[in-house]
Amino acid sequence: MNIRLLIFSIFIPIVTSSTLSSPELNIKYGGLALNALERLLNFFESDAKDLNLDGVYGLRIAQGQLNSLNEILTSSSHENQRFTDKNHYIQSLSIEIERIANRSLIALAKTASSYLQRFLLVASKPFQADYDVRKIKKKFFEKGSRTAKFDEDESDGCFAELLGSTDRPNATKCLITQPCWSMMTTSMTKDYRLTHQLLWFLVAKSIGCIDNRAASNVSNKNLKYLEDQYCSNIYLDAQLNI
Repeated sequence: MNIRLLIFSIFIPIVTSSTLSSPELNIKYGGLALNALERLLNFFESDAKDLNLDGVYGLRIAQGQLNSLNEILTSSSHENQRFTDKNHYIQSLSIEIERIANRSLIALAKTASSYLQRFLLVASKPFQADYDVRKIKKKFFEKGSRTAKFDEDESDGCFAELLGSTDRPNATKCLITQPCWSMMTTSMTKDYRLTHQLLWFLVAKSIGCIDNRAASNVSNKNLKYLEDQYCSNIYLDAQLNI
């Protein structure tokens, strides 16, 4: 596909939010990233029926960010920005993700129906995360022995609590047990466990558990503090694994 994207070293506000000031994202290498994403999607589409639920959710995250970028490019306030997508390339990638995800969900409904129902709320639509650009804070770096020990079943259970899709009678979205809260806020973690902790809070924010104080026991927690802590240590983790 011929990509007609004029990309410069600029800053573009990437997410719209009524509660946050517009953050900015440096997309100097945006064209290369989109081209790489296209190749990845072509690979996924060649075998969409065998894509697992984690893969579908990853696609939904990518789709949400593509949609956010497309909203910026098509907004009336974007007229003076030096970034164009005349061939609607970004939108076409989002449409391709929708096609792949729908084919995968049909297959998963036949082979893993109960597991799919547990996470359908986040797998059935684009996932758009608000970005609040902040600096890495070295004061949050955790020194010493950090654990990567991770129990997939326990983690799934905590996500299900968040989504209100547990097997318990009268399960309610956003109501979290103390064991799950402890699991998702434990310090001195790394690797997959650490990134899952951050993801859990991003999901909580996206489905309204953070702002809906009347129906959530997560809303009164200091999310920005935890985000700073997790992001700083994910950055440290990446440096240590180079």
